[in-house]
Amino acid sequence: MEESESKGSVVPEGVAPVFLSGATQQIFNAVADNHVTSENPNILITKASLLEDIKNRAAVSDFKPLKDKIQSYDGEELLLVYDYDFRYGENFYLCLTEAAKDLILNPPEDVMKFNVSRKRRLFGREIQFSDYSYINNKELYTEVTPVAPGATSQENILEIKRLELEQGTQAIPEVADKIIQSKWSCPVNACTQYEPRTFSEEEQERVWKSEEMQEFMKNVTPRMELCLQQNEIMDIFPDDYLLLSNDDGIVANTTDTNLKEYQSFTDLKFSKDKVVTCIDWHPTIKGIVAVSVGEPYSLNERIELSFKLVHSNSLVLLWSFTDPIHPQLFLEAPEDILCFKFNPSNPNLIVGGCINGQVVIWDITDYQERLQIHRSINTKEKGPVMNALFNTEPKLDHAPIVSYVALSSIDAGHSKGVTGIEWIPDHLELSHKTLQFVPNGSNYCSQLVTSGLDGNVLFWDMRPLSSKKYTQNKSQPTSDPDSPYHYLHLIWKPFYK
Repeated sequence: MEESESKGSVVPEGVAPVFLSGATQQIFNAVADNHVTSENPNILITKASLLEDIKNRAAVSDFKPLKDKIQSYDGEELLLVYDYDFRYGENFYLCLTEAAKDLILNPPEDVMKFNVSRKRRLFGREIQFSDYSYINNKELYTEVTPVAPGATSQENILEIKRLELEQGTQAIPEVADKIIQSKWSCPVNACTQYEPRTFSEEEQERVWKSEEMQEFMKNVTPRMELCLQQNEIMDIFPDDYLLLSNDDGIVANTTDTNLKEYQSFTDLKFSKDKVVTCIDWHPTIKGIVAVSVGEPYSLNERIELSFKLVHSNSLVLLWSFTDPIHPQLFLEAPEDILCFKFNPSNPNLIVGGCINGQVVIWDITDYQERLQIHRSINTKEKGPVMNALFNTEPKLDHAPIVSYVALSSIDAGHSKGVTGIEWIPDHLELSHKTLQFVPNGSNYCSQLVTSGLDGNVLFWDMRPLSSKKYTQNKSQPTSDPDSPYHYLHLIWKPFYK
């Protein structure tokens, strides 16, 4: 049977992973670890009941994405299996064909598989060959004797007569030189002080009255008093775990201290079967959150699926709490984004780090009004989340895809993925000449710091320099020639590493 790929293991054909909420589990009597367990994970559900649930609950139904496949199912009962270890990426999976159903109910005998791997430190290591003695390692040798033409066994061994033979013989035993380092104990003189050395009263009086001591006390006394005041105001050694418990001793409901899901965002086209790599809130617009997603593949899997990943979209999705099923904006990237940050001084400026080590810049100035207008429209109505789910209010236009305005030079940046980005505060900047932090008179964040898997920390400056390398490369191709940062495209380099 052909197989398709999912978040975890390879999913067989005819099997669809599906996430069932608690309400859906109650409807179909399939509550995890209650009706279905790891020992008894299978449950049969009629085709009519699934279609009835899709009809009644519409987009809220967890089986809505599988509606067409459920309608085309030949049988009357579909097999729902509890995936307790999330083998295929969700908590359940549904058999959509009779063949898949028979495969799950009557699994074939286990086949032994081997996975041969090698440690990373052995890659490219020089191979050294050595000789083994035939006497001590007879199992490593196989004798192949010549056989006469037409012979069917080793009885007729072809013998070759040699008239002359040169052979050397060593008549003395082998000699070997070996060096052994013996332990040598070197005596060392040591002493131990067991009584304190103290000043006499005259010496103490002289030290206390000295100018050095008076100057020292003037310098440290204010700082010492400040530390003592802080210790009295706040406990500097609190036990955070004890603070989580109920100090009054009253037995309360344990569910009050558990974290509950407040909102979930789902996009079946751009974020399905992907992992979240970074999350950042919009600094000024309340209720707007940006999420970057990437492919859930290891390095070896990315190499094997390189052709497929070239044609996949690498995006950062901007969501609004007033519309959890429709992203408000898409930020396009050349590779998967591992981290990103909004500019504290200008929230319309976003900088992200790619998995290939490049740094990308987006400018959403033209779309700021769209984010604010959409929030104001939805906050005027009651129940904005339910309205967005059931489409009871008019939708805005389709979320646009914003291209990046600049991309760093791939040769001068990180050689591996960028794992962290931080903006230098607006009141400081790193001097290009002295490489020391100095006050920033503009009070605008223009410098940032990135860290990567290659072990480097790089400092970047987004302001134009007076060097010729910027003025002569303004014609470099970019996705937005009108952007004020187009001069950085493909030539942007860190000024300190």
